[in-house]
Amino acid sequence: MRKMLLMGACVALAACGGGDDEAAKTDPAYEDREAVFDPMTDTIDRAKEVEAMGKDRKKAMDEALEGAEGGNAE
Repeated sequence: MRKMLLMGACVALAACGGGDDEAAKTDPAYEDREAVFDPMTDTIDRAKEVEAMGKDRKKAMDEALEGAEGGNAE
């Protein structure tokens, strides 16, 4: 019974190893692979870019209106 328990513990500890994952993450091919969620994350990135452009446009419009009013923001 003890031998079986010891054997099971050794197998469990051996299964917990896995130093190859870190080496795979540093591989340049790891960064270039396509993931399932790429289309969704690309859409989110584009939305953030559009939002930034909208904020820039609003800031420019606010500055133009403030200049047209004479600079008084009351």
